Amino acid sequence: MISDTITASKARGQALQACIALLLVMMAGILKINLFGFEVGFLFTPLIVIFLWPRGADPVFTYVILFSLGLIYDWISGGPSGLWALLFLIAFVSVQPGQRPKEINLMEIWINFIIWMIVLLIVLMALDSLEVTQIAFRPLAIMTVINIMFFPLYIFARHSWRNILVGDDD
Repeated sequence: MISDTITASKARGQALQACIALLLVMMAGILKINLFGFEVGFLFTPLIVIFLWPRGADPVFTYVILFSLGLIYDWISGGPSGLWALLFLIAFVSVQPGQRPKEINLMEIWINFIIWMIVLLIVLMALDSLEVTQIAFRPLAIMTVINIMFFPLYIFARHSWRNILVGDDD
């Protein structure tokens, strides 16, 4: 729900800024590099943007954006249609950015992100144990570690972008 202190246009603007960030990170997310004989992907990187989605973003606009961009991510990553759209929506609902306190330090939010990523891996392992799907855990573990390592860098880039373009807080 949009707070009384945030206008509807500002809430849509915050959702649009997050949309642009998600698009940029999605483009980087399809990159793969060969590192010491292992193919390293960045497919999970958009989850960082969803984890840090602006607190005041318009929720309805956000759901439309996440679903639409999830379908686009399915298309550009070659995944099954609807998978990333569903994952983006589930990730957003599980994080509940509107409930996040405004004053939170980097270490606290980073630890929350690490816990969130570990829970994601546990859920994927549970799905694998049910033999619903076969999951390659090494690439998932590598992508999780990459996300955890890049998280502070993304926060720095996000704050720099916001200070340069809009000059206000979350």
